[in-house]
Amino acid sequence: MKFKNKVVRLRKKYPFMRVSEIATELGATKQRVWAVLNRRGLDTNPPKLKPVLYCVVCNTAILNKQKKRPLCSKECSTKYRYIKLSCDYCTSTIYRLKSEVRRAHELKYQHAFCNNQCYNKYRKEQYIGN
Repeated sequence: MKFKNKVVRLRKKYPFMRVSEIATELGATKQRVWAVLNRRGLDTNPPKLKPVLYCVVCNTAILNKQKKRPLCSKECSTKYRYIKLSCDYCTSTIYRLKSEVRRAHELKYQHAFCNNQCYNKYRKEQYIGN
């Protein structure tokens, strides 16, 4: 088989193979392989893989997003930024930003309330109970 045909076959069979790799495989120089590919109208540079990032929450692939923390949807964004808590007085479900919860922890707050009414009722019960 002719050298030119071998080069073309390798390029078509392995499209991500570099010119230098084809040259070492066939025992030729890079320039000779490049010239053959160029004359045949084939790519001399292999196609590059597109950058793929994965969602931080659900681990699904996201293409071409240049973010620090890639998130695929609003639902994942909400899950990432908020923490689910329960009110210490009425036990209803509330969502708080992680940064708010972290700040409250630093300030040594021990309770979370859904609104000021629950907070005031809780304080009143604690005051009366003592």
